[in-house]
Amino acid sequence: ALIVEFLGKFASTVKLTWQLWLASIAIGFLRL
Repeated sequence: ALIVEFLGKFASTVKLTWQLWLASIAIGFLRL
C-alpha cells in the first residue's frame, strides 16, 4: 500500500511538472 501511494504521488508530481513545462513553452512561443 505504501509503494502504491508513493507511485501515485510520484506520477502526479511528474504530470504536474509536465503541464508546467508545456505551459512555459507555450508562453515562450506567444512572446515570440
